[in-house]
Amino acid sequence: MLRNLLVALDDTPAGRAAADFAVALARVHKARLQGLAVVDVAFLTPPAPGRAGALFYKERADAARLANERARDEGLTRAFVDRCAREGIAGAARVADGAPIATLQTAATACDAVVLGRDSDLHGEAAENCAATVRGLLKATPRPRVVVPAQAAAPTRALVAYDGSIPSARALQLFALLGVAQGLTVDVVAVHPDLAQARARAAEAQAYLAAHGTQAEAHGIDSKADPADIVGAEIRARDADLVAMGAYGHEGLRAALLGSFTSKLLTASPAALFVHH
Repeated sequence: MLRNLLVALDDTPAGRAAADFAVALARVHKARLQGLAVVDVAFLTPPAPGRAGALFYKERADAARLANERARDEGLTRAFVDRCAREGIAGAARVADGAPIATLQTAATACDAVVLGRDSDLHGEAAENCAATVRGLLKATPRPRVVVPAQAAAPTRALVAYDGSIPSARALQLFALLGVAQGLTVDVVAVHPDLAQARARAAEAQAYLAAHGTQAEAHGIDSKADPADIVGAEIRARDADLVAMGAYGHEGLRAALLGSFTSKLLTASPAALFVHH
């Protein structure tokens, strides 16, 4: 079951939405939240050549930037802990110095999943489209990531994008075993040029979810169009708030997952993505 969630704290639109999304999940699952804000010292104090006098002023400017960043992050962690207390959720938060990806990777080992905003590089400024930190974490941590866009709503309806690949099956398994679908309406979508194949794969995922107590409606879609476009349209048509999917693969929908499928949904999905590989 979903017991511990790591939340990347960042003062960006999607970063704030990620905290809201994590609180909503924790409320349903009675999970504990671990908030983490990261001071990226290397990013804030890049090396620069210069004379001794110039370096003196650079060191002063660097120290001021670090102090401002720590103050901002300490404010984020205090606000997060206060909110958890108000809502009756077990929560803690801390500020750590380090590279965001490596720091989150280490912290994630003690948690069931990582929740972070789609625009969050943990630098306090919103990245355009999908942040490099988010993309890096897709490969850097064994835990599933819940990538939340700025417009995300509290989850009520989930969509499982399933193609039968190993990453897709792993994502489905963790989605089921962690009980993420608890209290949600669930649809399974499988895309394949052959309708019988699409229906068979959707039914396979539907049966697995049912074996773990989650009832879902299966939808096999026969199409040669870009699977990312098909799944994106299904997200909107079914008002999904959360999409479960594997991150990589090798054939059909699986080939798209290796590159354009993941990239397109990370950039454009209106729903949060539960991603595993």
